[in-house]
This record gives sequence, structure tokens and C-alpha cells, in this order.
Amino acid sequence: MRNLHASALAGDTHAAAVYLARCVGSRTFVEIDLPEIRAAADLAAAARSVLAAVAEGRCDVESGERLLGLVRGVGEAAVVEQLEARIAALEAGR
Repeated sequence: MRNLHASALAGDTHAAAVYLARCVGSRTFVEIDLPEIRAAADLAAAARSVLAAVAEGRCDVESGERLLGLVRGVGEAAVVEQLEARIAALEAGR
């Protein structure tokens, strides 16, 4: 990193790009229309939307993987909400 930094300061634009990418990371902003995820069944539609964006080149693979991770997290929260509702209904029926 020190060599990259020194080269970047000396005017090496390639070294500067590599140095910045390592320090800041690459940030890609992707806009994809995803369906609302309210239940576990909605996860497949959201995943297909992300996959289509990657396949069409609107989203790079790495960003697609990150988005799928977010979709998975929302899906897990939806499953917990459903379970809580079912447990509450069962307890109310006692």
C-alpha cells in the first residue's frame, strides 16, 4: 500500500486508481425494481428480479450477490413476522 501511495502521489494514475479502490472500495449504485417482500413466497420474485438485472448487464455479479443478501435478510424478517402472527393467533385461541 505504501508503494501504491507513493506512486499515486508521483502521478501514476493507475496506482492512484488501485490505491483508491483498495482504500474506499468500489461503489456501484444499482437501481432495480423489486417486488414488495411481505412473505417468504415473495422472495423468489425478488431473487428473479435481481438475477434478471445481472443477466441483462444492468447490475454486476458482485452487486447482485449483495442485493440477494439484502433480499434474504428481508425475507428472514418476513418469516419471523409470520411466525409471530401465527403464535399470537394460536395463543389467542386457547
